[in-house]
Amino acid sequence: MDKCSLMKKAYWMKTINHDGLYKNEETILKKKIAYCNNQWIADITKKSLVVKSGTSYDENGNVVSSYTFKDYELTWNPVVPDSKGEFWFELIKRPRYLKRMYKEQLMQQNY
Repeated sequence: MDKCSLMKKAYWMKTINHDGLYKNEETILKKKIAYCNNQWIADITKKSLVVKSGTSYDENGNVVSSYTFKDYELTWNPVVPDSKGEFWFELIKRPRYLKRMYKEQLMQQNY
């Protein structure tokens, strides 16, 4: 694996539609969105994030819409301090924290 690939990490995040989160998209598409799966890329060195692709689904799991950006179309955004983006960035940057959280969740479920 080359050094460049270690500086960027891709991950998927599922976002549930609540409190009108996808209201604008629903208005444009004229369809109800239940949740979205988005592929994010984190540039560890530059501390920035970008959405590469995403798919929206209805409550039955049917695809409502999807997209994928070409690499030259990506707009990288700096990670905002004290934000949800920074929280996720740090987990992706240091996966051992994510593994520890997951292990703790499993232990709590077993009690």
